[in-house]
Amino acid sequence: MTEIESDEWNEQKITSSETNPKQQSEIETQGFETIDEDEDEKKNKNNNNNNKDEIELENENELEIEDDNHSENFENHQKELLSKTKAINETEKKTLPKKPFKIIIKDISIQNCEMPSLALSFFFERILNEKDLKSNQKRFTIQEGKAFKTHSLKNIKGFGKFTNEFIREVEFSYEDLKNYNLVISLLTKKCTGYSKESHGEARINLFDLANGNIHQTINTKIYTSENKESNEITSEVTFLCYFQEIFVFHLHFYDWFGQNLLPANENGTSDPFITFEIKKTSSKFWKKNQFNNHCKSNFIPNTLNPKWDDVGEITFQGILSELQKEQISCVIYDWDPKTKPTQIGKCQIELRGFSSSGILASPLVLGIESKDPQTNKPMNKDTPAGFIQGFVEMKEISPHQQFGSEIPLKENEKYLGIEIKDAVDLISTDDNGLTDAYVIVEWGGFQQKTRVIEKTLNPVFNEKIYFTLNLPSFTEQSIADKGNIKFNLFDRDEFGDDFIGFAFLELYKITQSPKEKIDSNLQKHKTILTNVLTAPLKLIKNGELTNQTLNVRVWFQPSLPDSFKLKNVNPFGTKIPLNEKFRRREFEWKKYIPKESLKQGNYQIFGTDENYSEHLLSSYITRTVIPQELRNIQTLFRFVRLFPFEEDEKSFNGRSDVFCSQNFFLRMMKGSIEEHAVLLANLLLGIDMDAYLCVGKRYNGNYHFWVMTLNDDKTVSFYETLTGKQYLLPERWEGKETSSDSFLTELDLDSNTESNTNKVEQKVILTDIEFQTTDIGTDSESKNKKKNNNKNKNNNNNKNNNNEQELELVSDSEKNQNDKKNNSVFDQDLVPYKTIEIVANSKNLWGNAQNSLDPRKIHYNLKMSKDWVPFIVDDLFSELETFFYPIQFGHKLSESRAKIIEEKIHKDLIDSFTNWRKNSNLETEFLSSMTSVIHEGLPYFEKVELKAIEAEDAHNHSLWKGKLSSLVPSGYSFEAAPVNFNYIDSEKIWRFLSENFDFHKEFNPNVKFALGVFLQPYYNSVSSLWVFISKMIPKIDKKLNEEKSRINTKKSKNKKKK
Repeated sequence: MTEIESDEWNEQKITSSETNPKQQSEIETQGFETIDEDEDEKKNKNNNNNNKDEIELENENELEIEDDNHSENFENHQKELLSKTKAINETEKKTLPKKPFKIIIKDISIQNCEMPSLALSFFFERILNEKDLKSNQKRFTIQEGKAFKTHSLKNIKGFGKFTNEFIREVEFSYEDLKNYNLVISLLTKKCTGYSKESHGEARINLFDLANGNIHQTINTKIYTSENKESNEITSEVTFLCYFQEIFVFHLHFYDWFGQNLLPANENGTSDPFITFEIKKTSSKFWKKNQFNNHCKSNFIPNTLNPKWDDVGEITFQGILSELQKEQISCVIYDWDPKTKPTQIGKCQIELRGFSSSGILASPLVLGIESKDPQTNKPMNKDTPAGFIQGFVEMKEISPHQQFGSEIPLKENEKYLGIEIKDAVDLISTDDNGLTDAYVIVEWGGFQQKTRVIEKTLNPVFNEKIYFTLNLPSFTEQSIADKGNIKFNLFDRDEFGDDFIGFAFLELYKITQSPKEKIDSNLQKHKTILTNVLTAPLKLIKNGELTNQTLNVRVWFQPSLPDSFKLKNVNPFGTKIPLNEKFRRREFEWKKYIPKESLKQGNYQIFGTDENYSEHLLSSYITRTVIPQELRNIQTLFRFVRLFPFEEDEKSFNGRSDVFCSQNFFLRMMKGSIEEHAVLLANLLLGIDMDAYLCVGKRYNGNYHFWVMTLNDDKTVSFYETLTGKQYLLPERWEGKETSSDSFLTELDLDSNTESNTNKVEQKVILTDIEFQTTDIGTDSESKNKKKNNNKNKNNNNNKNNNNEQELELVSDSEKNQNDKKNNSVFDQDLVPYKTIEIVANSKNLWGNAQNSLDPRKIHYNLKMSKDWVPFIVDDLFSELETFFYPIQFGHKLSESRAKIIEEKIHKDLIDSFTNWRKNSNLETEFLSSMTSVIHEGLPYFEKVELKAIEAEDAHNHSLWKGKLSSLVPSGYSFEAAPVNFNYIDSEKIWRFLSENFDFHKEFNPNVKFALGVFLQPYYNSVSSLWVFISKMIPKIDKKLNEEKSRINTKKSKNKKKK
């Protein structure tokens, strides 16, 4: 660790007699700024000239106190450790890149401690390796750097609060984080000053700190001289700790659009362009000629509903939490070549909760005093000016991210404040009978999340969150339009979170509640008077009220005017009723569907969501903008396929009719076939493809959902998320050039236009870009896999008689594909759907009224209303809208986190493999020399799934096989199977491997094994895991085994004949 000194924060060693707490706080809280370029360059020059690191080492228990009575042995020992640590640091500098981190410690309090006088000290300690220790040395850690020390508290009776705030910039490599701790030490005061002996200590590993919650609560315990922890708890310390990498964030703005903007021209249109800016809150965040705090788009002529494909990039330097405290200022101007651009809209968008990418949206107000260009009437600055929405993506983020927020509020903003107190009597969703609960609060299209409280059915959160009102005009109606507050409780699970229940809270109840004084969180010791609703909310699950309770407090800040009396929009706990116009339209719409078709299918056009509310299928479809990394058909298809499949009966305790919203599916990270199909359709719309949700039947008679796209070349593509295959139908519609608007206001039932049904050739092409099903470890077809266990276990028969040392890979892709061909009830060269009844997008829904429901025998010209009956007509257009606001994707696992998971799964599988053989009295030998080589080649298999193989990849794969072959012991045969999983549960993976492969059952005493694991992370914490399992046995033994197997098979057949 190398410490960065800063002129802004001139830390000094302080003893209890040198300064008072107030002076100390002033010294140690002088700002959040990083070092500017000139200071940085100057410091580097001084460091180079002096050619030394200024690192101060102290014994762990020596903080701020100079003791003249140190023994000579101790001083020599310290010098020796100093020299050794410097040497280690110098070596690390040459091999491991250092990263700048900022640590901020504030809001420190202590409780459950009865002491006359005490102080706290925070410092870093290095965990020493065995090589660094002397034979007679008992301690395994050594303090590094200067300590933070609080002022003293006197006569503490149960609780005390410190006013100090500590800020420091340090450097660590990512690998260093696991080798350092943050130590919190409790010091007691004696008559001569603070004792060197700690009254209790607590340690937090820096890796855990960099990836954990900023809110820390720890127990201090007594440690022995050997650093062994006792069971005696001496105090509970709570503090806020930011430990984050100082990063250069590049925010890329793209796919932005405006709706109903104000006209600036006399013809009733505008020529709008959009600008984004982060205000320079501190000059230290910006370096000359390097960072840019604003960007702007090109103008779009003659429109009030513009779309800007690429706006530009903003650069910000600091830690993530500092970025999240910022606001983006958005201004829309009307371009005029002759005069200065005219402002026609403005808004401020908070970045609170923003982590890596996602959708930002906001209503607009005019922002200035102006006049209507058509009527010349004056318009004030609060005049509503439309709406904007778009995507922001960070090109690169730190692999280590903390979570949590300290709620920085602004004086002039209006907020909805929510305090999550606790939950009582939650239903267990984990095998241990407990739950790891967290709450997601949704309001006005935005959501925020609490921290996770682990292993309890009665979690205590005591966490405040705030939503900015961000209203185009401050009226009762504008607040009511935000809707009621929804609370969702989940159980965190590494393999897909489990739903606990939800509750609604009506806004009108807040204005009916009594007023109370509450802490404003704006300034210390400042309170406000406002209506505060304290409510115990009963959670709903599967449409029924449960005994689970969530206790919350809710208020508006500042208080709403007394004249504001909000109305009850939707009664608590009741489902949103379906629009009656849709019910009436359904009755009329089905009259246009042939009776024979209605007999074959039920033409179900509504879905019931997780809240028991019904919606038209079109309401589930919405264009979802996505990170640029996913903006590829094959990548999107792969991404959706990696979400585990789970039937509704399992997710919702026997309920089978749940059609979840996209937001709920993304949060659960698992779902049934309809959720997968909807997500794929929405993502394809996000890359400007003409995508539709299809509803029909498979050949087994079960209802099914899949995705269709109408392509510019007159072809139609079907995407099957269950198997990962794509089917292409040629010449099935008129194409983009000749197509017209398919949303009709009426149906021409008397038309004599001949249907094109019988003219369509019955020809289907399986495209060259068909996905091979390699992820046999997914949940989607686990039942089918059990039926085919015998086939999978006989994978050893699929062998090639290659030359000596040639690798023999039993490909899951080929094996599973063959299994399915042999067991399918339909020809794989044809689409796997027996009927198609409905297609839907976000604007309409069409029913198939052709002579056939067979998707191979019909056309897809949706504008032909006699063959495809549109549901939305006339005034129903204004009634159709998406019932949810798409949330941003969660970030993907960092490389370091993925590496840790890889190593854990690798170790767990080897342990399970070895234990099984040990219990069967079989010896086990894994060749560790092959592990890194296997890992090196596994990314190729993921590229195969993505259809991203290039000539260089194929060549490298061939070289990899040769390299792997060279490591196979001489005279041994080699069998291996690369298996793909969309989950990372080690026990589940082992169970699947042991049931489907018999490598672990090999009884040959000379057998050797090799194992490799590779994890490819995607957004929203979705992952593709590859496990490469192999066995090697002497070829002579292998031939004997094969001969024995042949003889046994022959005997078995003879017995059956007899």
